[in-house]
Amino acid sequence: MKFIGGCASDIGLVREVNQDGIMFRCIRQRGHCLAVGAVCDGIGGLERGEVASAMIVREIGSWLNGVEQWIDLAAVDAETLFSHLKDQAEDWNAKLFSYKIANGLRTGTTMSVLLLIRDEWYVVHVGDSRIYLYRDGLKQLTVDECCVRFAEGLTKKYLDNYVGKCEELVFKQAHGKIMRGDLFVFCTDGIYHCMKEEDVRGLRDKVSRRKDASIGCHDMIAAMMERGETDNLSVGCIYAAMPVFRKNM
Repeated sequence: MKFIGGCASDIGLVREVNQDGIMFRCIRQRGHCLAVGAVCDGIGGLERGEVASAMIVREIGSWLNGVEQWIDLAAVDAETLFSHLKDQAEDWNAKLFSYKIANGLRTGTTMSVLLLIRDEWYVVHVGDSRIYLYRDGLKQLTVDECCVRFAEGLTKKYLDNYVGKCEELVFKQAHGKIMRGDLFVFCTDGIYHCMKEEDVRGLRDKVSRRKDASIGCHDMIAAMMERGETDNLSVGCIYAAMPVFRKNM
């Protein structure tokens, strides 16, 4: 399977700081691909959310740098690689928790990581950022880790879990098979508040026609802002296409 992807982020119309972090990375070896998409949203009600999200995205990038040094994409066991990712996620949480304690802060971030290898997808998820799969329709692959509380006559939704909350990380995981033509979207709530299924279908059409995925993500951000979204906005996508083999001349 060949993976095509990209991502984009914007501070939005009213925020003073962009607390989102997002990344897309693809490793290619002799016709084989490994793709990773990740999105983090620093917790707005806490302190230095932008530092927390940037730290986790940076750790994911460092992990991939190490993976690229040893991995054989043709032979690696996908489940073993996923186990390695989950172990690393626990280490990233420990680093953020230690940073929080050492600096006397209340901070944290969501984290949604999508790993694609051959015809398998894997997800490690904490918080309420989201990962979607568009195939025959739009399906959310993650679960929003929120709780509802009643206070002062109002019902409010609060984030119930995030990276850096506790010394030990509690995360959700998911796994499935990839089909040609699948589009995976990973995004923060600044995107999905106003996002419609036709937006994702339009993004898939652009990417499948070999248009730049990052430009498609910027277009989606602009559309959400036009609909009145004022939060930070971050979105990425990965499209599964069949590889193109060239005949030897």
